[in-house]
Amino acid sequence: MKRDEIQEALEQGYLFDSAIVKHGFTRYVRDYDMVVSVARGPEYLYRFSHCPLAEITTAVSDDVWRHSWNDKFIDYLRWRESGEPEGYVWGVCYSDVYPGAKYIADSSLLRNGHLD
Repeated sequence: MKRDEIQEALEQGYLFDSAIVKHGFTRYVRDYDMVVSVARGPEYLYRFSHCPLAEITTAVSDDVWRHSWNDKFIDYLRWRESGEPEGYVWGVCYSDVYPGAKYIADSSLLRNGHLD
């Protein structure tokens, strides 16, 4: 996707209340892929072409991170077998995009000349 296509898609809310099921740089490490499922429906691939930087953050609080540190949280069945302890279950293998993704047009990295 080109910059204006990405910005338009985000402004139209295409990623609002969806779920990221996979993301990362492509094998050749120039582009960044994000696979998104919308309302438990079909999955869509968003490819950010010529992408030197991708930043994804989580809204999981520090306290929840501390409770979810053990590896039993990265496997859903293992978490269930452990008695379903309190914490974030990474093993569901998706992350909600709520309230949505945003496009940062005036990035400090871009302003400082790091991504020309």
